[in-house]
Amino acid sequence: LIAMAISTVNLATSLTNLTMTSTTSSASFHAALTDALRGELRTIGDDYIPSYRGELNYVLRGCYSSAARFKFPYRQTEAILSRAETTDTVIRAELKQSPVDLENAWDAVLFNSFHDILPGSSIERAYTDQLAWLGTAFHQAQKAELAAINALAAKIDTRVNTPTADMPAGLAALVWNPHPWRFQGHVEFEGALDYRFIDKYHNNVDAVPVQVLGPNRKPLRFQIINNEHASARKHAWRKRAVIPVDIRPMGWTMLEMAYVENPKHTVPPKTAVKVSASGELDNGIWRVAAKVGVSGIQIARKGRKLFGNRGLSAVVFHDPYGSWGDMSEDPEGMKLDQILETWVIKQIQTIERGPERGTVWLRLGGQRSWMDLTISLDQGRDAVDVSARVLWNERSSRLKLVMPGGDQAEFDVPGGTVVRGPAGEVPGGHWVRVQGKHGSFGFASNALYNFDSSKGEFRATVVRASRYAADEVLPPDADRWRPAFDAGELTFKFLISSGADELPRLAAELERPPMVMLVPPSAGDLPRTGTLMSLKPASLELVALKPSLSLIHISEPTRLRRISY
Repeated sequence: LIAMAISTVNLATSLTNLTMTSTTSSASFHAALTDALRGELRTIGDDYIPSYRGELNYVLRGCYSSAARFKFPYRQTEAILSRAETTDTVIRAELKQSPVDLENAWDAVLFNSFHDILPGSSIERAYTDQLAWLGTAFHQAQKAELAAINALAAKIDTRVNTPTADMPAGLAALVWNPHPWRFQGHVEFEGALDYRFIDKYHNNVDAVPVQVLGPNRKPLRFQIINNEHASARKHAWRKRAVIPVDIRPMGWTMLEMAYVENPKHTVPPKTAVKVSASGELDNGIWRVAAKVGVSGIQIARKGRKLFGNRGLSAVVFHDPYGSWGDMSEDPEGMKLDQILETWVIKQIQTIERGPERGTVWLRLGGQRSWMDLTISLDQGRDAVDVSARVLWNERSSRLKLVMPGGDQAEFDVPGGTVVRGPAGEVPGGHWVRVQGKHGSFGFASNALYNFDSSKGEFRATVVRASRYAADEVLPPDADRWRPAFDAGELTFKFLISSGADELPRLAAELERPPMVMLVPPSAGDLPRTGTLMSLKPASLELVALKPSLSLIHISEPTRLRRISY
């Protein structure tokens, strides 16, 4: 911009005054050039070069949400790779072992951010190839992370209580917090209580007595929830529990779950989660209610309805544009406010009921497509957690979550935040803080990038249905033989919070949650709970934690002495 603003003659004069020999370093030349430019500016006045603060523009807005079936796994691969590298780096430093080289995995993530891949404007066959490559990066990250946690577990005291008579031993699980701040929340832990079916409780599996112990081997509160599987459900053999934990920064804690007759009971929480017969959830902070036949899910915090009487809804909008969106940037192409369908709640079912967590499942649907939302409230947690599963079968349209809570929003962007009012379709990062007439709320997801707001509403695009690599405006019935983006099933998670200072932390924990890993019981020198690193003050953000490049290819682990953080 400086070079464009200063006349060519003046710039040439400035450069003539610089003498650069073959021995002059590039840094010295740049410093001299900068000094010369500043000197010339002083002679012509400070107002000679205009300045502008703010975002320059938006471009090709359809790309903010095209190719959800690629964007979603890309975001999740990026998150697990970051978590794996941080975990591996800090654990290997503690254990004085060589860190894993994740360069190839990062190559996959970085290459796939190319402007026709991640933005969603490639042909279908390209995404088949790129998804396969992305999958290798996810697997490499997972492999490195699990290996590091196993290496740490081998040094920790992971022993379980000695069983008596013919009773089975308990299961040991290490819970790892990958963040440089304290994690206080719930985790899930599932395992086999015995290698045999427990015949005593055949056809009465809910009555199996279970005990969960913390790192001090004292009983913890917990709640038994549904197993992930649906196998041999009449036989007592596996259990899954949701457990409140407190884990120090970049640290760990040990859990033990066991089948125990006459287990010790713990004091229940002061404020348990309540689930009504109609499926209404209430944890003392948040209340969630829904009814079959209506379109809005009512969400209230401390008695205040975040989204008024309309509630959170799912709406299908007309979107006839191609992969890049409206390339002419006409107002109707930037706003996309023509409603085709407002989905209604078809079914509701309570699936978890207890003091630690209440969960309802509901289906929002239209004529051809639907979205299942599994909504949970945890005891003491100041957020509403949602797992979403979309079955998408549309053309020339897009699905949005509509939240009538305000149209002024602060967006997370790389390196900072930006505040926007109504501006049509805009890109966003990990979280958004929305301000309305009646207060604020926070929204975070592990997959969505595209948002818009107007007339007191905030909307998050879930998925589009344009044609692959198309730049034409096409109605739904045009070129039926050409497939539309993202037909089929998509899954993602999001949360609703108060919008207070903890929103960035909640967003980070949503994308990179603590790890729960079954480990073999063994004696170890490290305690059953501990920490490897913390970061202060809280205003600092840990963007990456990497080993020194010189330490990656070390053949003898004994040579590793220190890793710089």
